[in-house]
Amino acid sequence: MKFIQLLVFLFLGTTCPGQSIEFEPAVKLFDYPGSLQAKFFDPFLPVDFDDDGDYDFIGTDPDTWQVLIENTGSYQFNTKQTFAGYKDNILKITDVNADGKMDAVFETFIALNNGSNGFDIEEPIWFGFSLDVIVETEDFDKNGFTDILRQKSSSTKNDLLLLHSNDGTSYVLDTLASTYSSFGDLDIGDINNDGLTDIVALLEGEDDQALILLNKGGSYDEILIPGLLNGGSNNLFLMDLDNDADLDILIGEDDHIYFLENTGDPSNFTVLQEIDVPDLLFFQTADLNKDGYPDLVTLQKTVDWNFTISIFENLGNFTFSDPALLQEISGSSSYSLNNNGNYINQSINIVDYNGDGKDDILYGDGFSSPSSEHILYNKTTTSSTYTPGTGDIKLFPNPSSGSIHIRSVTDHQGDNFLITDIFGRTVQSGQIDEELITLTSLASGTFFFQVPEKQILVKFTIL
Repeated sequence: MKFIQLLVFLFLGTTCPGQSIEFEPAVKLFDYPGSLQAKFFDPFLPVDFDDDGDYDFIGTDPDTWQVLIENTGSYQFNTKQTFAGYKDNILKITDVNADGKMDAVFETFIALNNGSNGFDIEEPIWFGFSLDVIVETEDFDKNGFTDILRQKSSSTKNDLLLLHSNDGTSYVLDTLASTYSSFGDLDIGDINNDGLTDIVALLEGEDDQALILLNKGGSYDEILIPGLLNGGSNNLFLMDLDNDADLDILIGEDDHIYFLENTGDPSNFTVLQEIDVPDLLFFQTADLNKDGYPDLVTLQKTVDWNFTISIFENLGNFTFSDPALLQEISGSSSYSLNNNGNYINQSINIVDYNGDGKDDILYGDGFSSPSSEHILYNKTTTSSTYTPGTGDIKLFPNPSSGSIHIRSVTDHQGDNFLITDIFGRTVQSGQIDEELITLTSLASGTFFFQVPEKQILVKFTIL
């Protein structure tokens, strides 16, 4: 097998939870095409469609149709492509057809990335005008092809969770849930560490808090989490908060974010902690100081109709710092915010925009004139800052399609590892107990292999 050496990032010094996080003042990237009326904004999602190392953007021009904004470098952006006749919410950037290029999923169509020329429109027969509000993609049945999970919303009927299993030539429809009135949000991940991707969905209008669909390899077991919280839940993430190699549940609800600890039993999640977040609209998660513990980025509405973006730093053991205000956005009492599924959650995007190993924050301002896309650059300079260097762990093959081999000059047996995506979210975790690690729950894309205790981070790609 061909050995491929990767660029390895090393922590400088000793790392620990709760190191200081700092960001530079906001910088405007580009003005949105068309005009946005009093609302927070319609998100433009970052995607490097032409694989040139620069993030481009795809989203909605309210005056016309969907548009692709190309990043030509040095803060220069041009409209690359307009999807005439198509105008609806963008839901997901993902590799739909497993060709190594990132595609865009909208409410009623898919835009397939064809490389430097942009995107080709595909209209799956199941989309139509079904008002999809959440879309996730994953190889749920582990057959090597990407499946599509959809939440179909209805004002007159129960919401549906629909799984379109891809066998390589066509999609087979399976209705996973149809007896619940409404879902507030959902996330996917391996809850019980059995190598299969499970589904967790918030319930609205029900006595129970959330629904777990435990993947049994061809079927799903339903587990209900009792109504432990108060008010209306609108935001959910699966994340290993305490670095113990299992996924905990984070729920945003009114003025709080709650943390439900994974005790190893999927039927026994318990509310371990909560933090106060007044007038919370939604939150995102990312390891902003690369200490192995995911931090929180929140969007809140103030009493004078402005918006704030703040950071809660993860101090370890389910504890967080007081909020640090990053940005205030002048708003309006007549604002509107599309609070549908993962459309709202993607109004803030967290990516390593400039390739320095630190996650930056992208957001739009729909109240400025003209409306525009902005970035907050991460300038964290503590001992958690990544610097290119020579590491003692190498992964191969890279790119990989199903498993990675570990080569090391030192012994890492028993060390905890994390695999995170470009947004800083933990997508797989465990202990290094052998040379081969199977990539159990990962779609195509760029990921980072971390050994926090040994200050190691390795970047790799899955085809």
